[in-house]
Amino acid sequence: MSLAGIAPSNYPRRYPPAGNTTQHISRTPKTNAKFAAVHQQLRQYFEKELSSSEFVEYRRVRNIPENYNDSSFSDVLKLEASVGFIFRHHPTLQRLSFSGTRPHILLFADAGIKHMYDLVLDRSASIVGVEIFYSPNNKPIIQQKNAYPENSAAAVAAMLAYERGKTVDLNRLCSGTALNLAEMIKELRFYGLDYREADTRKPLSLSQLSKAVEANGPAAVLLKYKDVHSIWIIVDNIDTESGNVRCRNPYNCEEVDVELRLFCSMWFNEEGFVQVKAENEQK
Repeated sequence: MSLAGIAPSNYPRRYPPAGNTTQHISRTPKTNAKFAAVHQQLRQYFEKELSSSEFVEYRRVRNIPENYNDSSFSDVLKLEASVGFIFRHHPTLQRLSFSGTRPHILLFADAGIKHMYDLVLDRSASIVGVEIFYSPNNKPIIQQKNAYPENSAAAVAAMLAYERGKTVDLNRLCSGTALNLAEMIKELRFYGLDYREADTRKPLSLSQLSKAVEANGPAAVLLKYKDVHSIWIIVDNIDTESGNVRCRNPYNCEEVDVELRLFCSMWFNEEGFVQVKAENEQK
């Protein structure tokens, strides 16, 4: 995981499928030597699995040539093929890309998480290529389909639309993006959702957001990630007494309670937030 640029976590994290981003994983002779060494260790330890008929079928389905382990293939591609098969049932490792140009973002580090809600897997649904999970709090969770962090806006809009009985659009889920509030509103409009946005003539306070969530339900909020990327999440509850913010994070496909202090440090409050109006308020 460290070779792929993923921070360690004690929680079962998920990552979106490979895509193009502007952040590249560093490749050096020293790094490539590590890829080769790790792959050799895997081949020795999992020799039986990597010579099985199941692996032959795995290669066939994914168009991985039989001679993938020859010298003509780079060490990183060899490692990616082997890891993809050996750990194909692991929620994090099955999505690793060592050769891709995308960053692996861990929006909330373990230290800032107060509680991670297990997804109710036996209640999940799949609609036209879109997998929809549910949390114990009866909230739908949809993972974004594009590795661009800003694609989180499309998943946030999809979750809010699905809660209103709308059909999730796979193409929009793959292509939608938003870097600011105005673009987030366009994602909501795509589903025909009427919305209420906060007055952002000046940066909003946590109190304003908290009151709005309590009165009108979930809010789409923009967070800063290491001052490089912007990620949209849904805030479902703010408990100022316990210092918790409950939110749905489409990048890592999770519902978590995070520390209030951590949330405030990441919230791009100059962009405010936006909420979908109740069904009886829709035009």
